[in-house]
Amino acid sequence: MDGIVSELAAGGTLAIYTILLIAGVSAVYEKMREMGLGDSLAVYVSRKLIHALAAGIATVLVPLVFHTPLVPAALSAALAALLVAFRRKGGMRWFQTSNDANEVTFVVSWGASLTAVWLATRNMTLAILPPLYISIGDAVTGFVRAAVLGRREKHWVGNLAMAAFTVPVGVALLGPIWGVVTGAAAAVAERINRPVDDNVAVALVTTLLVIAAAKLG
Repeated sequence: MDGIVSELAAGGTLAIYTILLIAGVSAVYEKMREMGLGDSLAVYVSRKLIHALAAGIATVLVPLVFHTPLVPAALSAALAALLVAFRRKGGMRWFQTSNDANEVTFVVSWGASLTAVWLATRNMTLAILPPLYISIGDAVTGFVRAAVLGRREKHWVGNLAMAAFTVPVGVALLGPIWGVVTGAAAAVAERINRPVDDNVAVALVTTLLVIAAAKLG
């Protein structure tokens, strides 16, 4: 019982942190607009900040405070529902746009990949690898593209930057062979836009590879 209570408390704390972080990024968005950044780029950078500082930090903490994905997955589902609800009321303009609901697919992919890897391996540390790729790895990609290109656009410079994060992390958790394969696959899959969102593509590809690595060694 104590374990369940502590996990619920940890989940509640992470939920509050995430909500406050999302709200706080609105100030960063306004500052970027004041500095002359276009709305599209400011929204893009805001999303990547949320990826790194909300989802990324939560992902790193998951194996430290949770023994199963039950609470994290429930929180991701609740957040996805909340984001959809805000969209129906006009959205949070600093990171939501009417023609791109990928922040919702991101949250769903985060929870689904975490749960799938854990169910297959019962290893919470391995389970956070796909979520790390779509949170911090994707954020690195976006920051580099924004800095180099000055606009929101798919470009290999971002994928190379992502690989510089995903490959070492993959090696640390999966070893040299599977780590390189999985990390590189994550960076390549991020280029995908159709027929699925890149969050879905990265999460799906790396989930399957992490499970394969755990099963085949």
